[in-house]
Formats: sequence, C-alpha cells, structure tokens
Amino acid sequence: MATGGEGIKIALLDSGANLRHPSLGHLNNLSERRYFVAKPEFLVPNPPVPPGNDDVQDASPLGVAHGTACLSVMAAASSGVGGLAPKAQYYVLKVAGADAVTRAKNITDALDLALRLDVDIIVCTMLPRRPHAPVSQGMIDDLSNRLQSQKVLLFSTLRNSDVLSDFSSKEYPTFIPGAIACGCPTKNLLNSWPSGTALPDSIDLLLPPVTVTVATFGGTQAMPCSSSFTTVAMAGVAANYLAFKRQSCGDAASRLSRSEVLSAIQENASDFSASTVLNASQLQIFK
Repeated sequence: MATGGEGIKIALLDSGANLRHPSLGHLNNLSERRYFVAKPEFLVPNPPVPPGNDDVQDASPLGVAHGTACLSVMAAASSGVGGLAPKAQYYVLKVAGADAVTRAKNITDALDLALRLDVDIIVCTMLPRRPHAPVSQGMIDDLSNRLQSQKVLLFSTLRNSDVLSDFSSKEYPTFIPGAIACGCPTKNLLNSWPSGTALPDSIDLLLPPVTVTVATFGGTQAMPCSSSFTTVAMAGVAANYLAFKRQSCGDAASRLSRSEVLSAIQENASDFSASTVLNASQLQIFK
C-alpha cells in the first residue's frame, strides 16, 4: 500500500516551509503553491513572505522551524530522511504571522482557502495562541459541512500538554465536527493513564512517545515525537491509502469517508518500510 501518496493534494497549515532544505528539493513548483494567510493581501500563490518562522524566501538551506520539520515527515526525500508521502502534491499555508503568533482567524482563513483549492487532505499542526477570539458556531458549522460535502479529510493536532486531558476536545480547529484529532502523549502522561481505561472520545489517533526523524537546522535529526509530528504522520499514511484506492479503482477523483480512512490507518500504518521517518514497528496506533 506504500504508494508515496502519488496524486494526492495536501494542504499543510503551519509556519511555512523552507523550500531550500535539501530534503525537500524534489518538490517541484511548490513555491507556486504556498500562501501567507496572516495577511489578506498575500492570499495569492507565492506571496512576498516577511521574516519570521521558516522565512521561506530568505532562509539558509538549513534554516528550519516548525513548518519545515512537519512537512518533512510527509514530504522529505533524501538520504537523511524519507517522508511517508513524498509523491503527494503539497500546498503550504503559512498561518503564523511574522511575530510567530497563530491566530484563530488565520486558521479559519486557511481552512477556507484549502477547501477552495479542493485539496484531498488538510493538515493543521498549529493551534491558536490562548486566549483567542471565539469562532462563531455558524463558521464551525459551515466548515464542517464543506469538509463533509467535499469529502476532505482534516487532520488536526492536539496540544501536547493537553493530550489525554478533558481540555483536548476544546481546541480549535480540532473540535470541528469531522476533524481527525491526533496526538502523542508524553511518557509521564501515558504512564499515569489508568490501565484498561478507554481513551477519550475526542481523540481519534494517538501514537506512543517514539522517535521521529525530521528536517532540522543541521540537516536531519531524530527527535521525540510530538502531537504535531503525529498529525502529519497520520496524514501521510492516509495519503498512501487514498492513492492506493484510486489506483485500484481507476478513479483519480475518488475520495473516502472519514470512517474508512480511520480504519485503514489503524490497519495499515505499519506498511511503510521505505520510510525512514518512523520505523514500521513504531507505527502502532492505539486508537
């Protein structure tokens, strides 16, 4: 089933991406599919990006922040790190401002843009800074309805400190109906969870605290997994499965339901021996 996600369109909502990083050099024309959402006038392909975060245009080849590291889990293709879906088509939607702050409105605008771009998968690995302005119920309902009607999968991160806590279900955009909530608890959180107790219903996919190889300032580095890395990893697995189904049925436009993809991820996550991001034995999802 390891198809590399070929033909699948994925939008990553994060702090941008350094396209000069050597692990991402194969992503042809990605510069034409990146957007700076924090400024409405930059809601066009390949905008002038101000300094801050991953600083897409001016960063050195090894300049990396959160977005580049997350993108590499899915998209990297180099001797140092092999992503889960390097053949997918990526859109980078920068939701963090030059001040490194992510606001709820930026995420809302990015979700709207991703849906208008008609992507197959949206991955949100940034959460708005607390406290943030409330998002109207009407907006939440509209996004949920559009995700469902277009059969777009939204993978959204839990906040690391809140994994397995009651607050995990209250984050935006993770609480949008239909979103796939992903997280990675710390060893302390996991060890303190009562044995035999079911996980909260607000959590869909959870990885144990393993090691993940990502793009970093020094090239690549093995780092402790986080909820953000879990989210992009699960989206990468989903991209492989969606590409596999399209190739099998011969329908390049087909999409899958949320429940079908969740089942497929849980059943097939370990089938990625070509990936060096996570060892196959580590992709043991416990929900």
